[in-house]
Amino acid sequence: MASLNVTIGIILYRNDLNLLYKTFLGIREQVRSTTEFEIQLVIIDNDHGEQVAEVTSLAKKAAIELLLIEASENIGFGAGHNYLFNRVQKLGLAIDYYICMNPDGVPHRSMIDILLQFAVDRGNQGIFEAKQFPVEHPKIYDMQNFTTPWCSGCCLLFPTNVYIELGGFDDMFFLYCEDVDVSWRTQLLGYKCYTVPGAFFYHYVFGKDRNLSRQEIEMTISSYKLAVKYGHLDNARGELDRLKGLISSERFTTIINSSIVPTVIEGIIPNYIDFNHGRYFAPARW
Repeated sequence: MASLNVTIGIILYRNDLNLLYKTFLGIREQVRSTTEFEIQLVIIDNDHGEQVAEVTSLAKKAAIELLLIEASENIGFGAGHNYLFNRVQKLGLAIDYYICMNPDGVPHRSMIDILLQFAVDRGNQGIFEAKQFPVEHPKIYDMQNFTTPWCSGCCLLFPTNVYIELGGFDDMFFLYCEDVDVSWRTQLLGYKCYTVPGAFFYHYVFGKDRNLSRQEIEMTISSYKLAVKYGHLDNARGELDRLKGLISSERFTTIINSSIVPTVIEGIIPNYIDFNHGRYFAPARW
């Protein structure tokens, strides 16, 4: 097999650079036991480039090459990844796979190798999430074939043709639920979502700097948009009721007046489009 070109995209916004340094080291130390691949690391700083100089310095310290690092206003998670993917394409660089990777996690040194081999063995017919540890994501996956109702964007591999066919993430979701939406659209196109055994991504989820009130606001907004997009108006009303006490009336009005293009599904609604399990959007494993 010819060497594969893997682009890793990272979105920054006032991140812990000590953790990011560990992320760089994890990327640098990736082994290639079953598949030959080259890594292109691309980063966008959504805080107007405030961390660009420090990140560039960290990359040099970690002896890892940055293909590009760019500054932006805070355009959000999905839009940031769409920008990076399109930017690499416009540069005329080969890209066989695109990996969304959180800056607060560290890939196991065999993670990319295992992700690629798993995807190749399945004809690249889907999207493929790394398995988070030490705390796994609670949503279910099939223990025999490893399909899952949706893939987390924490560390997620897309074959390039699948990303293009999807049109990437829906920019409407600023933060949260964009991975649920892209996973459901993946399956509506006839592909599958997989949790890849052995492809471990250490996800640091216990930081003191996590802004839980902002997380609740953004999750509620995105859950509302997801419910409207897929026609679950009872859920949408419930999210709006939660939102009233969290944000200003001006912002609330802007959100309910925003344009959301519905996803039209003919016939029986697939069981992976799940609004019956709260914000897990799937049965939980525990």
